[in-house]
Amino acid sequence: MSKKFKKIPKFNTEDEEAEFWNTHDSTDYIDWSKAVNVIFPNLKRTPPSKLIPARVPSVVKKVVKERASKKT
Repeated sequence: MSKKFKKIPKFNTEDEEAEFWNTHDSTDYIDWSKAVNVIFPNLKRTPPSKLIPARVPSVVKKVVKERASKKT
């Protein structure tokens, strides 16, 4: 006997949807056994549209730069 899944409600805003998923278990709504991985081969990384200055200790800045350089 297969599990009966609940219907996902309609949301008016992203905040409303986020609140819903923060307080509900997705396994009651989605059959994750049928989920598949999707690859978007033409997706390009773009720089952020807005830079935000932040003050961080120099050691944190050094670690972030080292890790970022390993990822590229």
